[in-house]
Amino acid sequence: MNRAGFIVFLLVFPVLIQAQDFLTGIEGKPTPPVNAVSNMAAADTGIYFGSGRGLNFFLNKSFFPVRTGFDDLDQKGVYSVAASGNSRFFATAEIRTISDNKVTTGLAYGFSSDRGTTWKRVALPLDAPDADTIFFGQDTIDALPVVVPQQFVTYDAALSGDTIWVATWAGGIRQSSDGGLTWKRVLVPPDNRSWLSPDSSYPFFYSPVPRGGRGGDYNFLGFSVHKTRSGTLWTGSAGGINRRYQPEGFLHFVHGPDPSTIPGNWVTGIRSQVTGGTERVWAICWRALSQTEDNGLAFTTDGGFTWTRTLMGEKIYDLAFSDSLVVASGENGVFLSVDGMQWQRRTQFSDPDKKEIIPYAEFLSVAFEPVHHQWMIGTTQGLLLPESEDLLGTPTWSISRRNASEEKSAAFAYPNPFSPDDDRFCRIHFPEATGAVVDIFSTDHQRVTTLRSAFSGPVREILWDGRDSGNRRVANGVYLFRVSTDNDELWGKLLILE
Repeated sequence: MNRAGFIVFLLVFPVLIQAQDFLTGIEGKPTPPVNAVSNMAAADTGIYFGSGRGLNFFLNKSFFPVRTGFDDLDQKGVYSVAASGNSRFFATAEIRTISDNKVTTGLAYGFSSDRGTTWKRVALPLDAPDADTIFFGQDTIDALPVVVPQQFVTYDAALSGDTIWVATWAGGIRQSSDGGLTWKRVLVPPDNRSWLSPDSSYPFFYSPVPRGGRGGDYNFLGFSVHKTRSGTLWTGSAGGINRRYQPEGFLHFVHGPDPSTIPGNWVTGIRSQVTGGTERVWAICWRALSQTEDNGLAFTTDGGFTWTRTLMGEKIYDLAFSDSLVVASGENGVFLSVDGMQWQRRTQFSDPDKKEIIPYAEFLSVAFEPVHHQWMIGTTQGLLLPESEDLLGTPTWSISRRNASEEKSAAFAYPNPFSPDDDRFCRIHFPEATGAVVDIFSTDHQRVTTLRSAFSGPVREILWDGRDSGNRRVANGVYLFRVSTDNDELWGKLLILE
């Protein structure tokens, strides 16, 4: 072995050992536990992603459940995931009914400092009832203590060793420097200020919601947080984006008439890209309150003083990078660019091996794991996994979905019950056939519509959007479907339920 090969071996071998330790005793599956994945994070050992029942891990075309040993982590919905160095983090929440209202309620955090080998449960960083002041420099600032988990939803997190930053709706930005044992509130400027420094005095009330005519600043509602490779902390809110410029100070940037400002004040995500020796900080912006705001992306190379807007009008959910390549997943497709200005748009993806197609989905998340050169794109209808790293070419795609049935000799529909508003498509699955036709009938055997595949060759499924032959949404109820092929006729039943 030459010297260069020996050095590479030393660098890579510990990563492989850590990955094997993490997966010991866990059975991988060829399909994910859910079809819709809205949050994911790439680590140097694979890709973590959240589901409605805990955290999951993807490596070498297999899906693994992450087991922490705590029910409120392993069995609940994951709302945010983060991975950096040896640290891993995820936040759980659930929807509870309180006084006939559905309220999203924070539950707990999972944190690992050894690449996910062992986990500890971290309680939500709620305030003590008497925590009604914050010491900031020489000043004492009045604050509203957040003492209940309702609306304390963690939408994003950033990591650096044992330091955790979380972006929460009710609690704003919070920081722990000891792996979640203790927490403090991170102050950002109120809506009417462009900066905040511990060297000055400020007569404002820190509260995301108004109380007694005070507070209610949109910039206190935390939606995103990010630490760049160069070590700068950024936070995003419903009132703009903030950059830390002192140990405790922040600069505040908002949308304005100048095109060199961010396109919208609701900053739902922040990412950083290093290419050609230059660090770009990207902001995922949605329209907030002003009629002049718009959905879109923006990036800066000068610390936020000037922004370049791009993909204007598009509602983007996530961003990932591989050197100069930018991949944005959004409401209307997957967008690819090598300069951040000129974009390719992809809207339909097919799997030639499984004879399946993803048409017109929303693309909720994206991640790139550089060690294994693996991309993953989360959609409302399954996970997309390209067979090659070159997304700008014509890669072959693998579509991974939760198994709806192990029965291969019959026809079945999933999801079933089917909600056209929530699920968008019902997939009618059957043994592989060429020229298959699906007829939908009401229970009195009146034909509702006839469906054919977009593929010309053999297929295993045909999609129905819940509309009749006149493009009208059908009513709730039971429907029959018939799959007709050259050699067979199969019947099944499905339920439309909004």
